[in-house]
Amino acid sequence: MSARARLAAAFLSVLALAPAPSLAQQITPYLDRVQPGFQLPPVPGERLDRLYPPPALPPAPPSRATPTPAPYPGGTLGGERRDYPQWFTMTIERRVAPSRPRDRSADNAGRIAIDKPREIALQIARCWSPPRARSPSEVTIRLSFTRIGAVIGVPRVTYINPGQGTDREAVRASILKALERCAPFEFTDGLGSAISGRPFTLRFVAPARSARI
Repeated sequence: MSARARLAAAFLSVLALAPAPSLAQQITPYLDRVQPGFQLPPVPGERLDRLYPPPALPPAPPSRATPTPAPYPGGTLGGERRDYPQWFTMTIERRVAPSRPRDRSADNAGRIAIDKPREIALQIARCWSPPRARSPSEVTIRLSFTRIGAVIGVPRVTYINPGQGTDREAVRASILKALERCAPFEFTDGLGSAISGRPFTLRFVAPARSARI
């Protein structure tokens, strides 16, 4: 064996006999890096729900209950509240007036307070004596009422279709005379408060004299 080989074998035997470093000797260099007086934070003694309260619940969804309708113009009388439209449009067909003259006192006698909007048009139709014609006549009026049943302002005649044998002015005068004969109307408290100031468009049709209803 050469001298170099003998020297290498001797060095390896010395390393094998040398004791291995302990665990404390291995971690000592790392302990030198810790700042003096360092301690772990103390464990909190309070309940976690106090230190970290739960998040607030979202607000409840709005109720889907039907909202209460707003009061009608002029308020409500007798505690009544009615869901009527902002305007009224209706058509009334009636018979041709009889040949004898109508008595105004008879029209106003024995009236019952009107409780429905359509009853207003029916009462005007009962007061209307359209001129006789060989074909149907039509007239449309627009008007509004106060809470106590009076007509607001002057009714407006918006359309006239006179039948054969009559003229526009005769039909117009007949419907205005019917309003004078019927007004003022007698409304119930609930109806008068609900329709006060709302426009009415009323179309009246008078069949020909030979027509049968």
